[in-house]
Amino acid sequence: MRFINATWYPGGGPVDAREQHEEKRLTQGTQYFSHSVIANTSSGLPNTLPSVEVFNEHMHRLRISKDNQIVCYDTNGISTVCRAAWMLRYFGASNVRIMNGGLKKWLKEGRTVYSGSYTDGETLPEDGEYGGWAVQDPSMAITDIAKIHEIAGKLYHGDQTW
Repeated sequence: MRFINATWYPGGGPVDAREQHEEKRLTQGTQYFSHSVIANTSSGLPNTLPSVEVFNEHMHRLRISKDNQIVCYDTNGISTVCRAAWMLRYFGASNVRIMNGGLKKWLKEGRTVYSGSYTDGETLPEDGEYGGWAVQDPSMAITDIAKIHEIAGKLYHGDQTW
């Protein structure tokens, strides 16, 4: 099982999410999923969906396999975790869950957390099948602006058939 902290604050937010990860995370081996790093950083737009090669590179560094049971959470409950879970599914993970209530609920229930410095892949086996991620269903992501306008136009006019 792999735990992923997918906390992210738009525009840098009130705190540094990676520093927050070091302050409190579920286990020492909980991995930090950086939305701004696991992205197409050359697109000119922030947090753009990465290529499969970039995604493979990051999953290898985090020691996450598409065959792992993956539990994603964020600090606030459910603000950014959905995007990470969707990306994991888009690139081939079939057993991805979102933790109800995230770290906020975990702490409210009095559960223990780990605090300390963090290194990608920490405590997880170096050897493993961490590659092999591939786009499973390209229709899960719309990258053509004309298609987006077409769908938006249909929705605006009440056509739900897209």
